[in-house]
Amino acid sequence: MSTIVKKIGPADHGRPMTEEEFMAGDYVEGHRYELIDGELYVAPEANAPEGFLDRWIAKPIYVFGGFGLLWFAVAMMASVYMMYLKLFSNTSMIQTPMPLLAAMSVMMGVMSISIGLVAEIVVRTYFESQGKSTYHARELINLDASPARRFG
Repeated sequence: MSTIVKKIGPADHGRPMTEEEFMAGDYVEGHRYELIDGELYVAPEANAPEGFLDRWIAKPIYVFGGFGLLWFAVAMMASVYMMYLKLFSNTSMIQTPMPLLAAMSVMMGVMSISIGLVAEIVVRTYFESQGKSTYHARELINLDASPARRFG
């Protein structure tokens, strides 16, 4: 039996379709097509930037360090507000949760940065044990075809 090839796109979402029609179809790019119980489901493809995880997997200190700095900023704002309340509103520090918030934020900042440093060491160890580089050169200029390690 001859199957007619039809251009299939997002407008065909929900259309009943046989497996033969599904396999023979000509699909519009940029969408994900699934045949479930004889019905076509069309969804847009995820548009995560290419190599997104590759960029961040080798630099955990950037992620955890960013969160650590954020926690330190929260601690600083809580401390400044606590001093404002003490000096200008004549409010006791014990009456507000600001000392606790400041202390916990500092601890979270220290822990985040510490986790980032440990993760950095683990990632470096992993890459070195695999003989891989943690970075990728976009272009090699004035290098031989087979780079060799030279020890002075």
